[in-house]
Amino acid sequence: MAVIIHRCTCGHPDFFHRGSGCDMDCMCKAVTPIAEPEVIPTWDALGKPVSTITKPGESYNRAATCNCDSCKALYEDLGGVAA
Repeated sequence: MAVIIHRCTCGHPDFFHRGSGCDMDCMCKAVTPIAEPEVIPTWDALGKPVSTITKPGESYNRAATCNCDSCKALYEDLGGVAA
């Protein structure tokens, strides 16, 4: 599925920012990503893009996706399908 994320100033998605900073060893200590939501692609086991968007608040990559009003609005605007 495609997924809606917020990016931090380090460029990583919000689901890497749990607790005390970025989990990707980039030394970013931001806890709250600041960017507006965007849709990023994901791929199936054969490497084909998946157009269905993970609904805000549901699990992706063993973490809950953001469920803020901006993410919900983007999901609704796109009808649950990435372009």
